[in-house]
Amino acid sequence: MEFKTKYNNGDELYIICKHMTYKAEICKTCDNDPLGVKIRGVNFECPACGGYSSQIEDTVKWEIHKLRSGKVERINIESYTKVFGQHKPLKITYMLSIIGMRNELFWDEDVLFWSFDDAIAECNARNIL
Repeated sequence: MEFKTKYNNGDELYIICKHMTYKAEICKTCDNDPLGVKIRGVNFECPACGGYSSQIEDTVKWEIHKLRSGKVERINIESYTKVFGQHKPLKITYMLSIIGMRNELFWDEDVLFWSFDDAIAECNARNIL
């Protein structure tokens, strides 16, 4: 069976991905005390943070992955048959070879772009939302 894909082996593409930064804040219940909370002289794990400072999502920003392009090394196509009257769409993902990166990662078509400028434009559009 032959499938038509958006990209082919050897195509040079740019990947965009979410970059999240977090800020930690002091737990209001235990003040980040490693012993937790004390009730009637007995220490208990803090029910609010579990002994860790609370993590709050600070910013989510889309950016170009490692500011480098990579070549399509492998194309993974998952096809499903009709099961119980439902048909799942064909899923196509791509493995890119990028120096300094593990090659076991597969990327969906919606995060791959032909040019640096197209990738930057998409990052800017997603960062507005």
